[in-house]
Amino acid sequence: MSEPENTKWIELLGKMWSDFKDATYSKSLLMIVVLGVVAIVYLIKTFPDNLPSWLIPTISICLITLVFVALIFSFARTVMAGTRKTIELPENGAPLKDIQAILHACAKLCARVVESSDKGTPRLLFLGMTLGMGIAHEKIPSVKDDCTNHDATQLGKCDNGSDFSECMSKLRKNLKLIIDESTSHERPPLLVTLAQDKETLVNRFLKRIFTRANYRTFLNSTSASKRISQDEFLEDLANDISKAHSEVIQTNPDLCKHLTDNPPKQLLILEWQEKNCAKKACVRFDMGDDGYDPKGTYKEDENLDDEYRMVEHYYNTAT
Repeated sequence: MSEPENTKWIELLGKMWSDFKDATYSKSLLMIVVLGVVAIVYLIKTFPDNLPSWLIPTISICLITLVFVALIFSFARTVMAGTRKTIELPENGAPLKDIQAILHACAKLCARVVESSDKGTPRLLFLGMTLGMGIAHEKIPSVKDDCTNHDATQLGKCDNGSDFSECMSKLRKNLKLIIDESTSHERPPLLVTLAQDKETLVNRFLKRIFTRANYRTFLNSTSASKRISQDEFLEDLANDISKAHSEVIQTNPDLCKHLTDNPPKQLLILEWQEKNCAKKACVRFDMGDDGYDPKGTYKEDENLDDEYRMVEHYYNTAT
């Protein structure tokens, strides 16, 4: 075997051992093995002449088999993680020209962090309208249809406009996973959103984005076809957003603070480890008022001091 191949196998085995010892099931396995060894010693000392001849060998074989199966499982996980295609993020500094590009950048960033096998303990900073991301947009036909123009194929079926909702659902699930893991970070996550009551979401969020032409057209046609007022439609949508937000934050509801006014920018910042290097990235975007689509930027591994200060400022002044 050549030296590069030897190095590859050594790295693979090292990664397997690292994953194995850090896995939750390895601690349970260790406890079972220790109890098994203690049981064998106890039986031999307590009943030296009365033990069936098959008992000790059987217990030993069971323990060895259990360890062997666990190591095979860990090896398979490591190999699969090594062959999994890395989710590609936007180019550093890339402009995000519309809401589809913004949401897909958020989805890809969260998926990249969740699926990084060596991510360590990630940290999330969020400043925005709601953690129920995507709910306000995923029913708009023109938004879903335009999603075919954005490269999101590595997030499942998100390259198909009809599956935009699935992509947004995965984004929210990944947000929840990251928030839950962030709680054990040496610095706590910072989460700042609007209050998620119906009145706040309708007046300070939904009525603003539904000034966009394609949203307004959808609102007019939907309210007419369902024979409900536009306010009733927006209130129902606000309830859906609030529910999705609660699901994302349900394990740690006290982490999220609420704004008394809308922020000038919305920010999703993530810190994580990748290939033993500290990484940080940010999706920054505006509201898109007065009927215009929001614009955003994706930034990573550079000076994000302004973005950090903005989140910290609103977190410290929120209630």
